[in-house]
Amino acid sequence: MNKKILIVEDDLVTQALLKKTLTNAGYIVDATGEGKKAIQLATEFCPDLVLLDGMLDDIDGNDVCDHLKSD
Repeated sequence: MNKKILIVEDDLVTQALLKKTLTNAGYIVDATGEGKKAIQLATEFCPDLVLLDGMLDDIDGNDVCDHLKSD
């Protein structure tokens, strides 16, 4: 079974590079640049790993992390 990774990165170039690299390595990858969307995707996608940017435009990355840890 392939592992799932959620990328939360608001820089689209970095997001695309990470997504392509991890997909080519055999992972199932989803990505977003928004903290609110990341919380929703984490619930629906159930990733094994979340790569989370600390400085997002809509919500601080630490707040997203706290929400994901408490869920």
